[in-house]
Amino acid sequence: ENPEFRVRDWYEPIVKQLLAQRAGGEYRLIVDGSKVGFGHQFLVIALAYRHRAIPLAWMWVLSSRGHSTAGRQLALLRYIYQLLPVDARVLLLGDSQLGAVEVLKQLDEWH
Repeated sequence: ENPEFRVRDWYEPIVKQLLAQRAGGEYRLIVDGSKVGFGHQFLVIALAYRHRAIPLAWMWVLSSRGHSTAGRQLALLRYIYQLLPVDARVLLLGDSQLGAVEVLKQLDEWH
């Protein structure tokens, strides 16, 4: 909770460089949520690359059980979406957590 420690500020240039290396190719993104301890979930979007998952963006979600909310998922997806090239071809992999109607409608709009 240190306001001086802003992960996205220092990590975003790295993410942009990773995404730029895939320009013209297909972006294979993995969305996953995992329970971490009591009352916390870790929601992440990662780039699938050479049998690895490279985290691009993540957030901690206060939740004791179940899936993260559609709002949280959309916030993370919108952040990554604005970093991708306009003509990016994206294959998005997620489990049932990504099944909210709001999320699916937004993904449809983005093609």
